[in-house]
Amino acid sequence: MHRNKATATHHRNITETNTDVHLVPVNWRLSSVGAGVRPATVTSREEDAAETGRSHRGESNDVEPTPNLRESEELDSASPSRRREERTRNANPEREPTNAPPRARPSKSQGRRTRATIAVGTLNMRGAGAATHGGVGEKWLRINQVVRDSKVAILGLQETHLVDEKREELNELFNMSMMVYSTADPENPTGARGVAIAVNKRLVNTDDAVCRVVVPGRALHLTVKWSRQNNLTILVIYAPNDPRHNESFWEEIQSEMRSKGLANPGIMMGDFNIVESPMDRYPPRPDQASAVEALQRACQRMRLKDEWRARYKDEREYTYLQTATGSQSRIDRMYLDPRMTVNAVEWDTVGPGFTTDHQLVRCVFTNRDKPYIGRGRWRMHSMLLTDNEFSKQVKARGMRFQDELTAMRERSEQRNPQTLYASFKKDVRSIAMARAKERVPKIERKIEAMRKDMKEMNKKAVADGEDAEAACKAALLQSEIAELEMKRFGNKRAAVAARDWLEGETISKYWMRLNKTSNADKTVYELAKLGTGPATEYASRSETMAEIAKDHYNRNLPMFNE
Repeated sequence: MHRNKATATHHRNITETNTDVHLVPVNWRLSSVGAGVRPATVTSREEDAAETGRSHRGESNDVEPTPNLRESEELDSASPSRRREERTRNANPEREPTNAPPRARPSKSQGRRTRATIAVGTLNMRGAGAATHGGVGEKWLRINQVVRDSKVAILGLQETHLVDEKREELNELFNMSMMVYSTADPENPTGARGVAIAVNKRLVNTDDAVCRVVVPGRALHLTVKWSRQNNLTILVIYAPNDPRHNESFWEEIQSEMRSKGLANPGIMMGDFNIVESPMDRYPPRPDQASAVEALQRACQRMRLKDEWRARYKDEREYTYLQTATGSQSRIDRMYLDPRMTVNAVEWDTVGPGFTTDHQLVRCVFTNRDKPYIGRGRWRMHSMLLTDNEFSKQVKARGMRFQDELTAMRERSEQRNPQTLYASFKKDVRSIAMARAKERVPKIERKIEAMRKDMKEMNKKAVADGEDAEAACKAALLQSEIAELEMKRFGNKRAAVAARDWLEGETISKYWMRLNKTSNADKTVYELAKLGTGPATEYASRSETMAEIAKDHYNRNLPMFNE
């Protein structure tokens, strides 16, 4: 916002430095017709250009970037300028340790989300996958796509098998899009256990993020800025599978957190390897009582609860499928404290799109300290511009509009060219919405239908008293859904790679945006109302702030009114 000493309009508590983490940045735009402030809408093409593809600096988000020039056939044929930059970057690998302190909605929707939100998720990735691109596990390239496509701000990961050296390579590779914090297993760092947190730098400012190891290879504690006065604290865990070790693990976590002076988490998430209720396993069975009681004591002391189960007491939803036996369980969960419980608005359990036997558990949280933003403006999908059926329908409606104008003899308040045009635009919008729904890819509709069938089979398996046939069908459906999700995931990667080969390193908007540094916009929390006297009043609704900003510019920048 423009600052002017002669005006009474001013910001209060608007962060001008990098000390605030704005988890969902908002681009404020002024409207000349009183529509208010809306989050800036970015077209799908602009979003792809800004966040995907191969940049000449090797800062790719979708096309697999390459940290080592000699090991990439793709870079062997790159331009001389790109090769020079790669050599320069590889010759200066020194960077601050990642874990060191910093230098300075199936969807369960809980109503409209009219304030800034973030999504937090947890996933057991079951190893890093085959080594590729200089030794980086290929699953990490998929993780970057997951956090971008799913708009996950913070993703907790288990079974990462990630040593410190590889973590540094990842942070060099994705230095513009993702920050990874990790702890490896002391006994077998590349072959067992390991916990990591992937932070989406498109949504979270990591300058003030602080990550501490609680239990090596088992637990990480992350703190980021949540609002002007509050932090968001997350504990990511990977609990032992053995019930005896699982029991002692919860005592160890509390002891280590006390000794290191770590705050209780607002969110505890990960792979718990036990369930509190028999209904979270199929076939239903209770876990060892001593381990369950140890978990419950730890949650009670940290004021945490399994919020998903508290809200959906009769739901059957599993996050882990043991393909050999067909047994399922909900061992991947999130526990929330009272503050985050109020902020939780939407839950998902979906496949990540790459090979693992666990599901991605995701929860969306609203930040109630952020200003009221609203739902934004509707935008026609760009794919309709080349859709023949849409063009045919719009043309027919346009011809009818033209006939109405020709036939109109007298003008009235209810019927005149302006009202006819408004009706035409409204109908075109309805046509666009309907056609966009029809154009949803078949694979999306098939996945959604299979998810509904799987939920019904899970309910039937329990309702009929361990119906083996229904349970088997549910397991088969989950496997088929996972295959379709991996296919969809691969299609997205292929499409992005094709576009990159077509437009990458050419003088185009796509390539320009790839190499443009994106600075997170600062959220304007409130604006002072003009002429409110000594007791200044402040507005936090976007529409009101837009009017204040418009009046400010109209009063102090008359050149724009000429």
